[in-house]
Amino acid sequence: MKRILCYGDSNTWGYNPNETDPVSGRCLRYDESTRWPKVMAAGLGAFYEVLEMGLNGRTTVFEDPTEGSRNGFASLEGIFRTCDPVDRVIFMLGTNDAKDMFHASAAVITDGMERIIRKTKELISDSLSVDARILLVCPPPCSGDRTGAYWYDMGPDSNRKGRELKARYKELAKRMGCDFFDAGTVAKPDPRDGVHLDAESHRKLGRAIAEIILTDQEAREKK
Repeated sequence: MKRILCYGDSNTWGYNPNETDPVSGRCLRYDESTRWPKVMAAGLGAFYEVLEMGLNGRTTVFEDPTEGSRNGFASLEGIFRTCDPVDRVIFMLGTNDAKDMFHASAAVITDGMERIIRKTKELISDSLSVDARILLVCPPPCSGDRTGAYWYDMGPDSNRKGRELKARYKELAKRMGCDFFDAGTVAKPDPRDGVHLDAESHRKLGRAIAEIILTDQEAREKK
């Protein structure tokens, strides 16, 4: 059994901007046939176990002044140790770092992601997961909604930063010896809020990452 840890934000958790709970009024979560980690799991087959560790609002390294426990670096070790052993860690973070409140450039967001990767490599070397590989997924940039308005403290600068992350994350992955995938090649935000992936994007992303993992596994077995 191979185990994959998916560490991300609301787009890994499966936030559905189109449906709300009638009691709390909060947006619901896509079901297991829709959200990308579970779609990936279905594509990989029964020999793989996928561990979903997405949290709404999670950043790479920033403390959110309005919501607690959103610093991805701060919670990384506890989650990794809980999930150990794993064969692969998939990161998809950076969207929330682009919020206006953090005033972080794309370069600074990438620095935050680098800090997470470096820490993960340290954890891997001191764990049951010594051969684990890291896949860095660059999230699609946010956009305005159907009316052009931005949600969740995002703005036009957030979109620009998100678009800049692709090249920066790709270079980071190469430098750190990680695999890389640009989610924006198959996924896009739902026009309902311009931030959270639509259902079809979740499915496409899950299938695409499953293909990456299976192709990589096949290549390794041939060596």
